[in-house]
Amino acid sequence: GKLGEGKVYLTSENGTIELITDGERLWVRAERPE
Repeated sequence: GKLGEGKVYLTSENGTIELITDGERLWVRAERPE
């Protein structure tokens, strides 16, 4: 099955984690607080 397009934001003690998908591929971006 294919994933739907969209973004998911997860917040944790290590900062914000952004999951981005275009339906086929998945990217993970982590932004650490300064």
